[in-house]
Amino acid sequence: MRAFVYGFLLQIAEITSVSVIGSLLVSYALFSLMELERIQEAMMVAFVAPLMIAPSVSVLFGRSNYRLFRKQRALERAAQIDEMTRLLNRRAFMGRAERVITDEQTGRAPWLLYVDVDHFKCVNDTYGHPAGDAALQRVAEGIRTACRGTDLVGRIGGEEFAVLVKSAGTEGGILVAERIRAAIAAIAFDWKGSDISLSVSVGAACWQHGDSFGELVEIADQSLYYAKTHGRNRVATRDDLAPARPAALPVPVNGPVHRAIAVPAPITAERAIVAAQRLTPSV
Repeated sequence: MRAFVYGFLLQIAEITSVSVIGSLLVSYALFSLMELERIQEAMMVAFVAPLMIAPSVSVLFGRSNYRLFRKQRALERAAQIDEMTRLLNRRAFMGRAERVITDEQTGRAPWLLYVDVDHFKCVNDTYGHPAGDAALQRVAEGIRTACRGTDLVGRIGGEEFAVLVKSAGTEGGILVAERIRAAIAAIAFDWKGSDISLSVSVGAACWQHGDSFGELVEIADQSLYYAKTHGRNRVATRDDLAPARPAALPVPVNGPVHRAIAVPAPITAERAIVAAQRLTPSV
C-alpha cells in the first residue's frame, strides 16, 4: 500500500510537470508575435492552468488504478491462503519460510515446527468429512492462538501444519511447540451429539549455522515421525534423533578380562560375527 501511494504521488508530480512545461512551450509559440505584456500574461495563464487541472485529472485516473490495485492484491492474497483454515497454503508458507532461513545470519535462531493431527483418519471415518473439516478449523485456530504475531503459520497438507518461529533462540521454539500441543489437547467439541477431542504431535527443528532450508525441513519431518511413533501428543526435536551412546557391558572383576560394548543399532545384515578381545592383566 505504501508503495502504491508513493507511486501515485510520483505520477501526479510527473503529469503536472509535463503539463506545465508543455503548456508553456505551446503558449510561447502561439503568442510570440504579441506585445511583451500580453506574452507575460499568456505565459502566466499557461503556467497556472496546468497546476490546477493536472492534479484533478491525475486523481481521476488514480482512483481507477487504485481499484485495479486492490483487486490485484486480493487475488494475490487468495492465491496464498488456504481456503478452509485461512492460514498460509503450502506454497506461500514454504516460500516465506525459506526466505527467512536463507537470510538468517545473526541473532536468535528460528525454529521450524511440523504439526500433525493424531488419528485424524479416525475422525473422518467415524464422524464424516464435515466433522474432519471442523476439527481442522479448530486446530488451525488453536495453533494461531498459541503462536506469536511474528510467527509464520501454514497448512502444508491434509492434517499437517507448519510454523516458523522467528528469533526464538535455543529454547523458544520448544516453548511455542508445547503451547501448541497443550492448546490442541484442550480442544473438545460436540458434533451431532458426539464429543470429539483432539491432539497433535510436533516435530521441532532449531536452525543451526550451516543448515539449509531443505535440511531443516528434513529434520522437522524426522522429528515429527519420531513423535508419532513414540506415543503421539508430544514434541520431539533433533536431540531425540541422536543415536544413544554405546554402553559398556559389565565385566568380571576377577579372572580373565574381556571388554565388549553393546551394539548401538539393530544389525540388518544376514550374518554378523561378534568378537571379544582377551586382555591379560599385567603382573
